[in-house]
Amino acid sequence: MEELTALLVSSNEIPIINAFKNRHLAVSIDTAASLALASHSDFVLIDCDSCGAASFALCRKLRRNSALESARIILVSAVLNRPEDRLHALRCGASELLPPDIDRVTLEQTLQDIRKGEPLKVPESESVFLLQEAEYVKESHFRLMATCSALKEKLKNQRRTGTERVDSKPCAGELGLQSESGGTFTARVAHDFNNILAGVIGFAEIGLHLPDAPLSCKKRFEAILRAGNRAANLVNAVLAHPQKRAPMYRAFDVAAAATEALELMRATIPAAIQITETHFSPLPQILGERSQFQNLLTNLVVNAWHAIGSNEGHIVVQTDFGAPTESHLQRHAELQHRLYVQIKVLDSGCGIAPEHLNRIFDAFFTTKAASGGRGLGLSLVSDTTNAWKGVICVDSIPSKGATFTLYFPPAQLSIPPEKPKQESLPRGNGQRVLFVDDEETLGFIVSESLSSLGYHASFAPTPELALEKNQRERFDVVITDLNMPRMTGVELARALWNRDPQQRIILTTGLSGKLTPEAAFAFGFAGLLLKPFQKSTLAGALQQALLQKNTTENVAC
Repeated sequence: MEELTALLVSSNEIPIINAFKNRHLAVSIDTAASLALASHSDFVLIDCDSCGAASFALCRKLRRNSALESARIILVSAVLNRPEDRLHALRCGASELLPPDIDRVTLEQTLQDIRKGEPLKVPESESVFLLQEAEYVKESHFRLMATCSALKEKLKNQRRTGTERVDSKPCAGELGLQSESGGTFTARVAHDFNNILAGVIGFAEIGLHLPDAPLSCKKRFEAILRAGNRAANLVNAVLAHPQKRAPMYRAFDVAAAATEALELMRATIPAAIQITETHFSPLPQILGERSQFQNLLTNLVVNAWHAIGSNEGHIVVQTDFGAPTESHLQRHAELQHRLYVQIKVLDSGCGIAPEHLNRIFDAFFTTKAASGGRGLGLSLVSDTTNAWKGVICVDSIPSKGATFTLYFPPAQLSIPPEKPKQESLPRGNGQRVLFVDDEETLGFIVSESLSSLGYHASFAPTPELALEKNQRERFDVVITDLNMPRMTGVELARALWNRDPQQRIILTTGLSGKLTPEAAFAFGFAGLLLKPFQKSTLAGALQQALLQKNTTENVAC
């Protein structure tokens, strides 16, 4: 162990590197390859929790470098601990995926085993790898959305518990501290999720425009993009919930939203379970949030899947437009003799015991505690249905399956949705744009997008480097992240405006909070981009910034 040399690619040292006597640190992924060569490293350790989505790409890049053929690459993460994560690490050319706090004895044995074997090679077929990576990222999206749902429910129950403890009468200062603490925690989690999603969405957009990508691969990138946008909407819902924002309901097509959600779920649910869907046409729209409906439907289908278990079975999703059945009218006084948009989810599972029917929508009630059930899915379904003035009815016979029927009033103005027009994005004409963000993965993605839009792109991973670049050359627009180490985006903007009061600067952040475009304009910024943003949003913000006349006083100065 002591004679081995290791290079750690991370923003800070982690415990595993202390096992090596000769050790080096690369704080930037751009310098990893050169440092590995210069230090003659036996092992290259990549900290996934620090490098983010770029870890896997860096691993493949190093593995393809013939000069590093003898070096073993190890990915390190406290978060990526599933068999699927390890499989993808090996697929990218890593010798192993290890936790950062692995004990010394196990680490020594693992390193010996790795040195005895041959270094893994990256598969030659790029298209096959892209398909496998698409499946891995898509499955990771489901985990992300489930985490967001659990976090949202946890915060909701924390607030409910706080309002029930009236007798304790905490002082106003304590209440403010608790609210600020909970809000700060939520914002930090949302910020991290938005940074991850920005990378996922960005790479999916790049993949869609690869000229040599097969059609099947592009379809998977489209699925990743849709899932990423759903996850982004879910994160925004988590942020909006504790701030008690007024919901912005819009009319949407239930059938199209259901088809899109089921397309993603088919990749997760076992092949032994057949999923079919039938839709009434033309189906009126309903008022709500499309992403929340897809989350609602996902919970119902997953519940049906668990009811079937490992057996063969079927799940049917139907949409209809008609009056409620007599049985439902008798059992639910809130239903009326009128036409409703109906969504039904039927399964051939084990059914629901009669004594449980009145409790299945209670938060934390579950009959699957032994298998990890949390009792949150159907509770969220009920909350969303009630918020949209809908009614949910359940029919079940033990051992013969269950049927969930949701009734929603049609939107007042139900206009069939038009197919989106394929409008060309506004393009640049060689203008110089500097992007500043401490997430280097985003730097790569945004630079690619800027170049494809006709701009001359430049990237700075730190505000200090951005100031150096600005000293040497002039930029038509600077896009800067708000939250960065040592210097915030606002502080960077002040420094840039001190040099040139007419400098156009766009602010970007994954922490929306109360920050609005109007507030950004009031501070003197030329625009606001909320992460994760798509290429079309970036193109529009740049066009708007370039058309602005710099007559506004920069308040942030």
